[in-house]
Amino acid sequence: MEKLRTQEREWISWKDAKVDAAGQGTAGGSAQSMDRSLKAAELTRERVYQLA
Repeated sequence: MEKLRTQEREWISWKDAKVDAAGQGTAGGSAQSMDRSLKAAELTRERVYQLA
């Protein structure tokens, strides 16, 4: 169980970095939060399928 917890924490850090990068193109604009949210949803959806 500890191995899974460690892997998930690493994945969350990786996901957060990808989400931050996705928002860089619209930094400071009104679309930044949407870009970040869409990327987070996409990556989370992919992860769900990986774990299923």
